[in-house]
Amino acid sequence: MGKTRTPVSWESPREASAEEVAVNHGLAKQCFAAFVVSLTTFNCGLSTVWISPTSVELTAGANIVGRFEEDEISIKILTSHYASVLSALLMGLTANSYGRKPALYLAAIINIIGGEILRNAEDSTSIWAGNACASCTIVSGLVVGPMLLSEIAHQRVRGALITFCALQFNFGMLAAYSLYPFFSKNVFQIIYIIIPAAQLILYIFIPESPYFLVSKSRTLEAEGSLFWSRGSNRPIAKGELAILVRSSLTQHRSVLQVIKSRATRRGFLTSTGLVFFQRTTGFLVFCCYSNM
Repeated sequence: MGKTRTPVSWESPREASAEEVAVNHGLAKQCFAAFVVSLTTFNCGLSTVWISPTSVELTAGANIVGRFEEDEISIKILTSHYASVLSALLMGLTANSYGRKPALYLAAIINIIGGEILRNAEDSTSIWAGNACASCTIVSGLVVGPMLLSEIAHQRVRGALITFCALQFNFGMLAAYSLYPFFSKNVFQIIYIIIPAAQLILYIFIPESPYFLVSKSRTLEAEGSLFWSRGSNRPIAKGELAILVRSSLTQHRSVLQVIKSRATRRGFLTSTGLVFFQRTTGFLVFCCYSNM
């Protein structure tokens, strides 16, 4: 049999310089990855305001699960969103241990299950369970998906592509309000199921995060990921891989060291403050329950 040869793609004798790596290659593929990931944030927007366009139907008594009081809807949806706390731990552990793509696959499967439960809901418990599954979209859409994209995209376009993902979240919210008057609740749930189902296929065509692969010492696979996202340019892929490897060796820090850093503390306090502001000012009530 003999020793397995390194794939021809990686046998380029030249490694691109830092100046060459600074030039973006493979923009089209990076935009494709941004589109695939942005579907997650779009679906996140749909699931976030699902209860708002359906609340009128739920309180009218003309639905299969019977009549709901408005405060009952609020309690059901509020408690179901606590599942996002558990999903944050689950998705975080999965993304860190097995990769960003497995975490996105898991989230898509859970979202499909949640959408199917909501589509066939026959009681308030079913609505609670379906929305609890759908809340996993919040973590995958706003954290894991953009994380994968930020680790694939070149630094020159990273900010623009991440911003596009954030805009897709708002487009999803807008679509939930705009499309529901023209579709039944059942059709709306089918749309919600189709998006993660399509993502299960589209994820096949984008690579795993090269940062994650380097952290797991899977350098050949990391080079393959960079080869895809840098326009199949072998020297650029090898040059950027060398930078990633050096960075992983010099910047490896423990969790305690990360927490102690000033940047981490500032980011944590800022995000916590913004979430506290959002929850205590009634912004979500205005955003998601304005038609009740």
